[in-house]
Amino acid sequence: MKRKKIIGLIILLVILLGYIGLKIFFLNFYNTKDIISKQNLQKVKFSEPLVIKTKTNIEDYLMHNNVKIRNDFKNFEYKKETKGPTIYYYTLKDYSEKNENEKINPTFMMSTGFTYLEYLKEDEVNYFNVKSREVSSKERLAFLKKNKIDSDLDLFRLIEKYKNKQLKNTIFTSFKQIKGNYSVLLMASVFMPDVESITEIKGDYKGYILNLGNAKEVSIIDGKKKYIFTFFNKDYFTDQYIKELLETIIIDRG
Repeated sequence: MKRKKIIGLIILLVILLGYIGLKIFFLNFYNTKDIISKQNLQKVKFSEPLVIKTKTNIEDYLMHNNVKIRNDFKNFEYKKETKGPTIYYYTLKDYSEKNENEKINPTFMMSTGFTYLEYLKEDEVNYFNVKSREVSSKERLAFLKKNKIDSDLDLFRLIEKYKNKQLKNTIFTSFKQIKGNYSVLLMASVFMPDVESITEIKGDYKGYILNLGNAKEVSIIDGKKKYIFTFFNKDYFTDQYIKELLETIIIDRG
């Protein structure tokens, strides 16, 4: 009887050691430490939210497709880029406020695109020759659902928690969670730009602003789609001016 107990304990010990060994292998193979240390993810942080209240008493609009904004760009040079997603450029060529540290003419861009979250749902993951180590789309979708990541903002907050070490993979983390964390953070490390901060947009529209050095990329989210408004030259496009312009945006969903 005693011998059976000893054998049973040995079997349990072997199983336990095997489980721990496998978990350690997973933690090393799907290691997020190097990913989260990348400069673009280390810069993810939130600033104060911006509340947008739409104004409709505008006499003159600039309109592309189903989106319009107050037309402050009559003296800007217009250009349309159609290679890939269509981008509408407006550049102020005769800008006279340049200095040695400011060589970018004020430029405004309008375009549309898909949310970062939609990229996470793709079947094939191969960005700039970076693969996600066999984490399938099905596994990623399950991970996003379980962790209630329903928007780009949720994704940014997940990155911020890992950056601040509020979350991390440990020996107690499930295999699915380890793989999901790795896949999502890896993809984010590829498509996330270097940001100074992220500003959540609240009010009549939902979205966010990526504060990018001398530019601000504004994304208004509408389902799976995002309407992108980019402002270059922060001396010209001040925070207050950008807010005023954003409050004139009208999206026709009809």
